[in-house]
Amino acid sequence: MTTPVARLGVGVVLDPTRDDVPARVRELTDGLGVDVAFDASGRQISLDTALGSLRKRATAVNLAV
Repeated sequence: MTTPVARLGVGVVLDPTRDDVPARVRELTDGLGVDVAFDASGRQISLDTALGSLRKRATAVNLAV
């Protein structure tokens, strides 16, 4: 049976309560980071995680200032 996440075409799911998201992102992107990160939580730790996962000259979207 295919999970809902797999049906959406998502290859990797990271759990920030168990995974070091920026470190895993770097592993998965050969050290580069992601092109875009979204934060809609309103929590500083979430924004820090998003920013730490970005590659150089990438885009960060913060919806919960």
